[in-house]
Amino acid sequence: MTLCKLTKLIPAGTTIYINPAHVITLETVNGHTVIETTGTGKNGSEHLTVMETLDKAAEALDVAAMA
Repeated sequence: MTLCKLTKLIPAGTTIYINPAHVITLETVNGHTVIETTGTGKNGSEHLTVMETLDKAAEALDVAAMA
């Protein structure tokens, strides 16, 4: 397993690295891909909006999970 490199929508173009083992859901909301990850802090799970399409984000997460 390696980290998955994606691009955050806000702030635009910011690179984010996600541990695929921490992803709970991956969905499209209002035309944007939203990734929900497990939360280890006091705020619980996190919702991250990325620039990649749902299919591209899912593929990148799958590749990282198998590496």
